[in-house]
Amino acid sequence: KVENAPEAIALNFINAYYFNLLEGIDDSNWFEAQPLTDNFKKVYRNQEKAIKISEQILEGKKVSKADRRFVEKYSVDYSPIFGAAILDLETDSVFAVESYDKKTGIVTLKDEKTEIELPVKVVNVKGKWLIEGAGTVNISN
Repeated sequence: KVENAPEAIALNFINAYYFNLLEGIDDSNWFEAQPLTDNFKKVYRNQEKAIKISEQILEGKKVSKADRRFVEKYSVDYSPIFGAAILDLETDSVFAVESYDKKTGIVTLKDEKTEIELPVKVVNVKGKWLIEGAGTVNISN
C-alpha cells in the first residue's frame, strides 16, 4: 500500500541496518542505496567519525582542538542511530511499527523483544519517501 510507504521505508531500513551491525557488515554501497536524505547521511557519517575520534581520545592519543570540538558536536554513545540502546537489544531483536505521526513525520518502531522504541523521521521529497532522521541522527530529544 502506498499509504504505508513511510512506515515500510523506516522499518525496512532499521531492520536491515541492525542485521548488518550484528553481522559486522560495513557495506557503504548498501548504505548509499538506502532512501536517506543527504543531511541524514552527513550527520550519520559525522557520528561515525566522532566515535572514532572519541576512541583515540580514550586511548590517550593526541587529537586537534578542531577534532575535540567535532566530537562535542557529534559524539554519541557506542553507535550511530541506536546509541547506548544497542547494548540492550537482543541478537534476535526485530522492530515493528508502533505508530506513525503524519504531522511530525515520525514513525515509532518498537523492538518486540525488549520493547525498546526507536523514532525514525520520514520526509517526502519530490514524491519519494526518504529517511531524514533515526534514533541519534537528526532526532531532537
